[in-house]
Formats: sequence, C-alpha cells, structure tokens
Amino acid sequence: MTNIRVKVPYLNPVTGAQETRDGIEVGFKPITPETFMEYELEDGSVLKMRQTVQKVIKIEGEVNPNTNMPVYVVQAQGNMSVGKKE
Repeated sequence: MTNIRVKVPYLNPVTGAQETRDGIEVGFKPITPETFMEYELEDGSVLKMRQTVQKVIKIEGEVNPNTNMPVYVVQAQGNMSVGKKE
C-alpha cells in the first residue's frame, strides 16, 4: 500500500450531492494480461478497446450498502484503435 492520502470527488448515493471524501491510494498489480476487446462495426472496420488502470483510491469510511465492500475510485486510461478486419 502506498499510503498516499488524497481528496476525491464523491457522488453521495443517498443525497445525490457531489461531495469530497478522504481517500488512500492502494497499490495494485495485474492478475491477468490486459487485452483488447474487439468489435466488428457495420462498415466492416474492427474497433479495439481496452482500459489500463493507472491509480486506485480507497475512500475512507465508505462501504457499498449492497455488497458491504469498500468503495474505490479507479483512474484508468482508455486505449482504442480502428482498423480493417484481418
């Protein structure tokens, strides 16, 4: 765990209000390879997309009421390419 404290925007699920919460950056490592999802478009092109996680922040004191699990904020970078069907 990196133990870096940060402030994060948080949409309160009860009130719907935009708030700020304290969070802690959480270290992580990939378990499976990051792969592209591929979609064939109507025009015959192929769209390839993937998300790469950059940062994970655990919001202190917040628990998802449906799962009883901690609430996390994930910063990710999207990668996309469009090409012809091979």
